[in-house]
Amino acid sequence: MRNHNGISITTGVGELAHAIDQLQLSYRQAIEAVEGKMFLGKGSVIKFEDVRTEPGMLDSRMLDVHMNALLTAMEGYELVRICDEIEQMFGSIKNLRSRFSVHNMSNYIIWRLDQYLSGRNEDLFELLGMEIHHLDILMQFDTINDIRSWFIQRIFEISERLYEKSNSKDSKFIKNVIHTIRERMSENITIKDMAQHFSFSPSHIGFLIKEKSGNTFNELLVQIRMERACELLRQPRLKIYEVADQVGYRYLPYFSRQFKERYGMTPLEYRKRES
Repeated sequence: MRNHNGISITTGVGELAHAIDQLQLSYRQAIEAVEGKMFLGKGSVIKFEDVRTEPGMLDSRMLDVHMNALLTAMEGYELVRICDEIEQMFGSIKNLRSRFSVHNMSNYIIWRLDQYLSGRNEDLFELLGMEIHHLDILMQFDTINDIRSWFIQRIFEISERLYEKSNSKDSKFIKNVIHTIRERMSENITIKDMAQHFSFSPSHIGFLIKEKSGNTFNELLVQIRMERACELLRQPRLKIYEVADQVGYRYLPYFSRQFKERYGMTPLEYRKRES
């Protein structure tokens, strides 16, 4: 029910009490029914029988699949696909009938967004024009549909800003630099090699890379190598030293040290976590 001031009223109804001593149980059932508005929607009459169904199970692997697809869609400015993937994720969590699980998944999405954007030298909160404490709103929403709608709107905004940035001249230059590094990362590539490739002096291309990406050439090189190392470590057939060699490290202990400095774990620990 919704009054003229836009305030919604949700009513919970417990099972019929046939005697005075059953009223307390019926009242607790009514309270539980009202809490079910997170999944059944607010502004309505919810019966206890509608919320006492057995909770479902969540396949965390499928959650990762949809999250990865969501990040790809966000990067590619595929708005319909963004909406579809978020619908899939919240559809799966809806069956759990657990407010705690909904908030956990919200935190998971925020964490994955932050990690993904950080790897691309972007700041999640800067893109959204908000501070971290503004995320408290996720705990204040009454229904899972409110949370889902919030994520759709915010990820649309991120995708649009990434699209605008990717079509700028500065972005095209950095994309070419990154493409070249990726093609030659197994070599002992230096800034002199990059300067020769782009017909710049080493000092000038170093200045451009720092200005356009926010990183020095060496920082960018390490970042790209580490990202590729993560991809290769998910392939169990490759030995750790083979992964190191493919991303340009001939000395395994140095590779392991840089990897741990960046991710807080060794390559082997990362592989075990991702397997």
